[in-house]
Amino acid sequence: MSRFTPPVCPYAACSSHIRGRPFLWQRKGFYRRRCDDRVVARFHCLSCRRSFSSQTFRLDCGLRKPWLDVPVARALCAKTTLRKIAELLAVKRRTVERRLDRLGEHCRRFHAWMLERHQERGGCLPPLMALDELETFENDRLLQPVTVPVLVEKRSLFMVDVQTAPLPARGRLSPRDRRRKIAREERFGRRRSGSAEAVRRCLESWRRFGPKPGSYIELHSDQKTVYRKLYREVFPAHLRGHARVSSRERRDRRNALFVSNHTNAMLRDGLSRLVRQSWAHSKTRQRLERHLWVWVVFRNYVRGLTRKTWQRSSAMVLGLAARKLLWNDVLRWRDPFFSLPPLSSTH
Repeated sequence: MSRFTPPVCPYAACSSHIRGRPFLWQRKGFYRRRCDDRVVARFHCLSCRRSFSSQTFRLDCGLRKPWLDVPVARALCAKTTLRKIAELLAVKRRTVERRLDRLGEHCRRFHAWMLERHQERGGCLPPLMALDELETFENDRLLQPVTVPVLVEKRSLFMVDVQTAPLPARGRLSPRDRRRKIAREERFGRRRSGSAEAVRRCLESWRRFGPKPGSYIELHSDQKTVYRKLYREVFPAHLRGHARVSSRERRDRRNALFVSNHTNAMLRDGLSRLVRQSWAHSKTRQRLERHLWVWVVFRNYVRGLTRKTWQRSSAMVLGLAARKLLWNDVLRWRDPFFSLPPLSSTH
């Protein structure tokens, strides 16, 4: 059993929960987990008089099948449906759904923590980004379309942010679909576009972790008129450059939006719910967004940049990570304990 040293008290109400404050603790033996036969060290906080273990800091705390996290995360990024994952792992589909919900929220927080840590060390995101929206749907292709704005750094293919938002029902509906639309609006209300707000959140992530005010930045996007307005509103104190690309231009490597088009194509190829004409489409927008965040962490930190540079990840190119991470590294500690040493896992 390796010697684990708790950095803080894991209970938020304790005065020793905040880093930097005195934290007095003592060892309180150990126990053996039934699910995986691991020996886990126990501790006692002398401030709040509560007990905890090294398992309290881990993401798989309280899980009966902790070994499912890594294979589920790998399968989610390999164009495998939830039902097929459940079949391959011999578990219920509901089990995979719950893991997706946990992993999606964990990956979103992990990505934010990596950016914050990079900023604390004096780094910032590059000044050149590409923005584009991918369109899909939830439950109904005609009545419930969804937009997915994706902000990508052009040199490293690093996905800075991804959001989801509803879109209004499509036009030119058949009489039957118009009746369905009216019935749905009577029940849930009129469906309005959230595209502008989702794009704004992506740009605000860039502003938060990007160059300081007064620096030059450049955005590449298509000719959607709202992009120019949002770009000016989010970056009023920067020197801005904005290249707007026509959707009719050939989408090859010389296209300024090649990085965005390439990233969207990878999303459609890697996520089962984004494959065109698929039975695995998203039933809810919230679960789509969680699935997207699992892919963002995979693309930025776990996957190699290209097949020729497989040992270097996008995060390594930008200086966010010293090495390419494994899923075991990403899924070891839970928020807010990401900074625990990755090699000092508790057994």
